[in-house]
Amino acid sequence: MSDKQYPRPDMERDRWLSLDGTWEFEFDCRGNGKDRHRGPLAGTIRVPFCIESEASGIGIQDPPPVSWYAKNLSRKDLPRGKRFFLNFGAVDYEATVWLNGALLGSHRGGYTPFTFEITERLADNNRLVVRANDPRTRGTLRGKQYLWKKLSPIFYTPASGIWQPVHIHATGSSSIVKMVLSSTLDAIMVSWDIDGGDRMVIEIAGSKGSIAAIKEIRKPQMSGSATLVIKHPHHWSVDDPYLYTVTVSLHDAEGMSDRVVSRTGLRTIEAKDGSIVLNGDPISLKMILVQGYFPGGHYTPVDGLEGYERDILLIKAMGFNGIRMHQKIEDPRFLHLCDRHGLLVWTEMPSPFLFSPVKERQYEDELWDVLDRDSGHASNMAVVLFNETWGIFDILWRSKRKAYIRRLYERVKDRYPHLLVVDNSGYDHVMTDIADIHHYLADEAKIRKLYAGLGDARRMTMRFFKIPRALAYLILTHKFSRMPYLSGGAYRGFEPFMVSEFGGAGFYKTDKTMLESFTDNVRIMKEYPRLAGYCLTQAYDVEGEQNGLLTFRREPKYGIEEIAEVNALLQANLPK
Repeated sequence: MSDKQYPRPDMERDRWLSLDGTWEFEFDCRGNGKDRHRGPLAGTIRVPFCIESEASGIGIQDPPPVSWYAKNLSRKDLPRGKRFFLNFGAVDYEATVWLNGALLGSHRGGYTPFTFEITERLADNNRLVVRANDPRTRGTLRGKQYLWKKLSPIFYTPASGIWQPVHIHATGSSSIVKMVLSSTLDAIMVSWDIDGGDRMVIEIAGSKGSIAAIKEIRKPQMSGSATLVIKHPHHWSVDDPYLYTVTVSLHDAEGMSDRVVSRTGLRTIEAKDGSIVLNGDPISLKMILVQGYFPGGHYTPVDGLEGYERDILLIKAMGFNGIRMHQKIEDPRFLHLCDRHGLLVWTEMPSPFLFSPVKERQYEDELWDVLDRDSGHASNMAVVLFNETWGIFDILWRSKRKAYIRRLYERVKDRYPHLLVVDNSGYDHVMTDIADIHHYLADEAKIRKLYAGLGDARRMTMRFFKIPRALAYLILTHKFSRMPYLSGGAYRGFEPFMVSEFGGAGFYKTDKTMLESFTDNVRIMKEYPRLAGYCLTQAYDVEGEQNGLLTFRREPKYGIEEIAEVNALLQANLPK
């Protein structure tokens, strides 16, 4: 991994130090090594690669839940500044951190970043220690990481420990704690949390450095927002991914204390009249499902930015204009590259497999952290709250669970109106912006029957009265197709329909190649103008799922141009 690229392109700074590389490492097989942070550790590990990966130097597929990391650092290596902040991109799943024997704090959540101020704890020579705990319980957000080995080929080797970059950044006496961007077709909204500062300057520049807007704020509030209107706006699209650079500088009596740089595009996304509308024009989504696993690095590409960019360019070359990032929250550098290359993204929350009031709070803490960090990316068009009813199976018979899903949908829409929200991808919708369906059907007659029912309220809603009937529905329809809506939810008339999972060679018997099946499916979709797009399963093979257009090492199984020709068959369905 390169340590030259700042790990957070959404909040880039020029005063920072990468802590990636070799760390001391040791397993805690009994999980009771409370004082392990006080002495040397027995082995080493390479950060930021999860314990299960070859690149980490460990490569154990089923490690003990608890492990310890340690790294020595000298104050003279730190960037200049008055305040210093320690940043972790992601640690799966729980992290407890000490500096020089003093507890800095803990964080729970395997996909979200966290920061500790370390200014008062620094010495000339310092020892940083991390205890990582990956309990693998049914209530944690695990996504496609298996709980029990070989339970199913659709679940994969887990990812434990530090798997995104670690770094320290420096500021003056005042600092920018958080910055969140959103946009319209002619304005960029900047929201912030700051700690100190007498004056804030927000500057927006075009791709060639010309100033598009500037705003100075005297005595800024600790939490606030501002809207900057762009003269002669240049919109972002998949064919023209134009980005503006947003620079926020915070000043106090000592001068400029902190400065962060981000990038975003001017765009709008709507669900309207049965279409997905980008910048006012209907667009057909031609997406592919991406799992986010990499040769050698497992959860993190060994070649860093090049690995992320390779995947994006291959997907674009095959004629896809978007990805469904399936059951994984990806590194923000990946999203930044999607911004640059014009690839739309569905951000999908990894699922737990058991939900409770306590787990609801943990889930929402992670959800807000994810969206605060990632919602400002121009490429990030939608958030998927749940997938195929995983972890929320009681939605089939409990009105309280349905009410919770509806409230969560409304809260996300209120906080992030520039994103589309999919409540429960695949089926069993309660309230959603896209009525997406999943199916793995080989029989063309059954596919046509499913599509023909879209828009017919009588054929789109499943009603249950007893738990056994609901469980039978859940089990018998798992691999095939289900009704889009549950009782208690209803089609509101504007939602576009979309097939957000299909293909999946190996889930059913067929004599067709994956390319032939893909071609036939798209030709059938063309017959049903209600369909606003699709998402093919999947981009590349992963462990037991050998159903990718590419091998796990990203070698094409079919001609890139042949795949692009299939994607060219579907054009935008215009509103009627």
